[in-house]
Amino acid sequence: MRWTVFSIVALLFLVLETSFRNVLRIDPISPSFMASLLVFISLFAPRHNALWCALILGILMDLSIALPQPSNVEMYIAGPYALGYVGASFMILQIRPMVFRRRLLTFAILTLVALVLIGLVTVALFTLRSWLPWADAYYPTDPSAIRELVRRLGIAGYSALLAIPLGWLLIQSTRMWGFAQTAPTRGLAY
Repeated sequence: MRWTVFSIVALLFLVLETSFRNVLRIDPISPSFMASLLVFISLFAPRHNALWCALILGILMDLSIALPQPSNVEMYIAGPYALGYVGASFMILQIRPMVFRRRLLTFAILTLVALVLIGLVTVALFTLRSWLPWADAYYPTDPSAIRELVRRLGIAGYSALLAIPLGWLLIQSTRMWGFAQTAPTRGLAY
């Protein structure tokens, strides 16, 4: 795997995640671009590289989402998305021998499942953190854990639809990434 390609694409997807995401917003739901990149890397990269990439992508997400504070000061917490992304990548790594990696439907379904898992982890961690007596951080958008989970389920569905064109673009770039091929592959099937 070529780490320079990963770095450039990860920064590009981070820019899409932080800026273009609001253009596609259907209140209160907006799609996630990083989840498609996570699924792609988890499907094609070697196991140890996939987990490191998931950790890096998760930390980038943690550091790009500011939590509102009562004092109107933005706070960033590294950890919830990092753990969610690593957990989602690990789940994909467990099932990737059983899926058709080059199918766009695979990208859509795995993006949906990954974002549901990431949502469960992040909401659980933010909820646990809110129970601490010294914690004054709020949810990024909604103080209710159930409403936040429902919102994240909407994000997962919307992102699964977006994963189809993004998955096609990422599959087309597979050679650029330098992933080792263990078996010959056939053309892209829809």
